[in-house]
Amino acid sequence: MAIVLVIGAGASRALVHTPLGTNLVWTYWQDSHPFADTPRYSKFLQLAEKLFPEFRGEANKFLSMQKECMIYFAPEERLRKCHYVDDMLRSLKGNSEEEGEKLLQQLILKHIVSVSNEHHRGYDQFKKHFLGMPNISVVALNFDTYLNEGPPGPKLDYRVHFDWIDPNRCNYSSGKGLPLLKLNGSLDWAVCSQGHLTLLNYSITERTFPGGRCHVQLCNNTIAPLLVTPHLEHDSVFAGLWKEAEEVLARAEKVVIIGYSFPHYDTRVIELFQRSLKGSIVVEVIDMKMCDELEEDARCRIQAKYQGLFPNLSTNQLTIHSEGLEKSLQRVCP
Repeated sequence: MAIVLVIGAGASRALVHTPLGTNLVWTYWQDSHPFADTPRYSKFLQLAEKLFPEFRGEANKFLSMQKECMIYFAPEERLRKCHYVDDMLRSLKGNSEEEGEKLLQQLILKHIVSVSNEHHRGYDQFKKHFLGMPNISVVALNFDTYLNEGPPGPKLDYRVHFDWIDPNRCNYSSGKGLPLLKLNGSLDWAVCSQGHLTLLNYSITERTFPGGRCHVQLCNNTIAPLLVTPHLEHDSVFAGLWKEAEEVLARAEKVVIIGYSFPHYDTRVIELFQRSLKGSIVVEVIDMKMCDELEEDARCRIQAKYQGLFPNLSTNQLTIHSEGLEKSLQRVCP
């Protein structure tokens, strides 16, 4: 049976995930506090005020709360799709505002690194139950490297051509191993100004970029992280991944979705699944464990969402697991 595992990890709370949308930069301060830096985040809010007049006064509010030692929370009730950082970057790029673009890229990287530098047991459980099975492909929407951070574990193939690979990557296997399609890029992928793609070692910090150098012979240019948000101009790299993901999903007999909730702003992912999944597909959703009072409501909400997204998906084709990651994985993969 051809099985596709989709890792989003937002809902399971057992794997790490930094999605596009509001979680990048807007919630950076409370996620990073007290290690976040006031000057850069204050500049971000000033930039947001410049792009969106509806947030006028937000930077002053942030600074006053800092003086009173209060935690600042992003105005999430007012955030819309146009306020998400991927769209903000497009706007800045279109207006040739290089300083604002550079600031956003710095905060995005620091946010992703800060969230990713924690070990998450969910990946160990995930490897234990799934990654030794045949006919498995993984579609990942996360940026971190913990799925592939060395032994024990299977050989992984990112399905991307790298011009240089760190020799310490013992679990990477080009053209072989488990297909791992990271549709938004990965924290350990880098690109230089000459377009060379390199696969770095697992341990990435904010200091890795900038200052790192391309290891391709006779190049030595500075490298930058290859993430879909800061590097929209590298769509040629991601186009192949998205095309292969569509083909993999179209062949799948079962799709197991771990912690991905199809948020409304992720239109490209939603369209990918709507376009790819065949009518006979079996879908299993692994959700976080809830108390009995909330579990039925969560199941109804998830079922209604999937039926809205995939009208041809019958109730017999959809199974929702909410016993916690370990028990849910045991049910999906006995």
